[in-house]
Amino acid sequence: MDGLGTPRVIEHAIRSCRLIFRALGPQSLPFVEPVVTMMIETYPKHRHSSYLYLASVIVDEYGANEKMRPGFFANGQ
Repeated sequence: MDGLGTPRVIEHAIRSCRLIFRALGPQSLPFVEPVVTMMIETYPKHRHSSYLYLASVIVDEYGANEKMRPGFFANGQ
């Protein structure tokens, strides 16, 4: 096993994303779409609760942004 899918590595990577989104606020907007795409692709393989927590942070930070709302609804289906 290469260690890339271990729960500890996943948790640390997601925690880093969460901290970046919180620290940079609106300036982190360019990173949101690639991170959400990665989450959608990898969550079915690694059902770690950190993904759900990061999703809630993203909605909390960007939910009021009108441009982001269509993506939230599309990804939630």
